[in-house]
Amino acid sequence: MAVYAERLFQAEEAGQPLSLSNQKFFAIDLGTGKKWDIVDVGEEWPRVQVAGDRLVLWDERFDVHLVSLDGKSQVLSQSGDALLPVVSLDGSKIAIAVDGTPSGEADSIVVLDVQSGDELVRLEADDPRIDPPPSADDFSLEVSRWGMTGDALLVSGRGTGSFVVTLDGEVRETSIGGRSPDLRYGIVAEPRRRSTYDSLTVMELTTGRVVLTLTPEEGSRIWGWYWGAPPSPEFMYATVPENARDSNERRAQATWRIVDLDTGTTRIVDIFDETLRAEWQWIWTIQDSSYTTLWGQCLVRHRNLDSCIDLFEGANEALDALSDDPDPTEEPRDPYTYSRRTELLGIIWLD
Repeated sequence: MAVYAERLFQAEEAGQPLSLSNQKFFAIDLGTGKKWDIVDVGEEWPRVQVAGDRLVLWDERFDVHLVSLDGKSQVLSQSGDALLPVVSLDGSKIAIAVDGTPSGEADSIVVLDVQSGDELVRLEADDPRIDPPPSADDFSLEVSRWGMTGDALLVSGRGTGSFVVTLDGEVRETSIGGRSPDLRYGIVAEPRRRSTYDSLTVMELTTGRVVLTLTPEEGSRIWGWYWGAPPSPEFMYATVPENARDSNERRAQATWRIVDLDTGTTRIVDIFDETLRAEWQWIWTIQDSSYTTLWGQCLVRHRNLDSCIDLFEGANEALDALSDDPDPTEEPRDPYTYSRRTELLGIIWLD
């Protein structure tokens, strides 16, 4: 089932800028092509994410609502006390930065169960595991992203550091970068010279324990790495000759290896092998900017980029089929004063 946002923009006369006149959300059953409206929010422009079998909507007043497919709404947070909700990739949980400071900045993080609305975790500004800021006015917290498996989230703060927060209530400050999709591991690569490194150390984010340190063979440098998909303990990295002059030479001369963190074993792989590329292709996709989008949500379920491509193509085709069969009761509109824009928001699986 595909979920869409439809926005109508109008101007009083040609030449004037268009402004939002109506917005609604609807779904299409991709098996039957049947469409039904979920909710019409009029001229309001709330932000929205698909969360499991419902939508999470919030607006400039920071009201946060859960809306089911039949249009019924449940309030998760009232006006003025919630900022920037972030839904886990599996749609089961939502993390909300909560405003409680005189400056209007978020000073707490609350994690709620999407289905029940129950509070699962709360991280307060005065938590002893967070270094106190010099001034409350210089302090704020926000959710950077969820871990792929939905059992941890990365919280960053102004006036303090970054933290990995687990659903078990663990909180650990971390300055380690190169974090794995499940927020279990991080990578320290140093020192950097012309985008290459002398060594690469893998550490557990919640404990700071060193899992392993890798150094390249003599005459080589480390260049680039990718994490495997949880629960796989693998990641891939490349070594290149230290005299490689630019990224093109490094790409052509790179030797790629896959490391198993459980066993410490390393094997050389052919990056051009079609099977390997198919297995890792979606991993590369989920670690770029699309991680938190509908691509990431699909890949968490399917773990196959081609399946998600087919699914989204089907969603676009279903929308095109509706466009080919316009509503006969709708009056013709002037294209200079009217525009309709439709966006695919995500997929809901009902199984």
